[in-house]
Amino acid sequence: MPISAYYPGGRRIEVPPEAVKEWQSQVRCGLTTLGLASWYAPLEKNPPKAFSTTVPDIDDLATAGSLVA
Repeated sequence: MPISAYYPGGRRIEVPPEAVKEWQSQVRCGLTTLGLASWYAPLEKNPPKAFSTTVPDIDDLATAGSLVA
């Protein structure tokens, strides 16, 4: 029976039990810090289109830091 996994925004995907066991193993070994949905999405044949990650570059972080100060 598939397990429901949720993205931070509330979207839900179904994850097969074998994948859940693999994810749990990787979490225990410190190989991933991703939540189940985020970890499993790249393994799907058709991951949700709304799923994407961006990493700000150092200039963006410096600008954001000067706005806070």
